[in-house]
Amino acid sequence: MQMSTALLEQGRQQCAATMSDPNRGPRDPVITPFVMAMKLGGYEEVLVNRCGKLRACPTCPVGTANYSQQYLKDGHTVWACPHCRNITTD
Repeated sequence: MQMSTALLEQGRQQCAATMSDPNRGPRDPVITPFVMAMKLGGYEEVLVNRCGKLRACPTCPVGTANYSQQYLKDGHTVWACPHCRNITTD
């Protein structure tokens, strides 16, 4: 499945709305809105030592330097790539 354009746009809007937050961390123009959209969609980041669990995206047409991140929703684990927007269970 792929993240909807509408959900990604919500993530972009949330990212833009919080850009002036004095407590915000570093942001990436592709990854940050995607992560925010995943959270808006009900997904929770899987963290290892307070960092997102990453892997090379197996389907991303941009290449193996792009990473998908693991998320959890309703007891199901998925991998989601901010570059190709694919969300997979494996």
